[in-house]
Amino acid sequence: DRITASDMDKFFFPHIENDEVIYQTLADKVSDDPFDYTLRGTPILANLPKMNYDQPLFHRPPLFVYFLALFRNILGKDSGVLVSVFAGVLIFGALYGIARKLYPGKTALASVILLSFCPLSLFCSTRILIDALLTLFVALTVWGFLEAVHTGRKITFALSGVAMGAAILTKEPGLFVALPCAYILFKDGFDKKKGIGLAY
Repeated sequence: DRITASDMDKFFFPHIENDEVIYQTLADKVSDDPFDYTLRGTPILANLPKMNYDQPLFHRPPLFVYFLALFRNILGKDSGVLVSVFAGVLIFGALYGIARKLYPGKTALASVILLSFCPLSLFCSTRILIDALLTLFVALTVWGFLEAVHTGRKITFALSGVAMGAAILTKEPGLFVALPCAYILFKDGFDKKKGIGLAY
């Protein structure tokens, strides 16, 4: 069944913070025209600094907004927060995968339990903000890269690259995940096989 606004009100509070309103406005615009990724022509522009927001193209990469538009179109306008909720939940799985590759035994589970008490993680996964989705893609990149280095499978390197690309398309700092990945790959030296993996 379709989720209604009254159903969402039972579980989530109003999403009226400045950034949340901006992202929802952008989601409405790209729902009408996928190439209209700008705040121009919207009422909220009157309350925002023109130098930053009155631009022909919004200054953040678009992946989060397109996910937001998709969720709002399928599940209803008030369901956009589910992008952050689902990303927040999936982060636990990605973190568990990373910890299992790095540490044996119960340490992996302990890391997930520790994350469940993180107030910043809880805040970001209950707001219409980019951060939970960015964290998910960064964690998936690292997990995929650890797996790729361990197995040497080219498809795993490629999938890790897809996750890195998604992180960058969510928010520019996602690019920095390349640094720990390079360390993971080259900490024991460089060889041709590692170079090919990096290319994938």
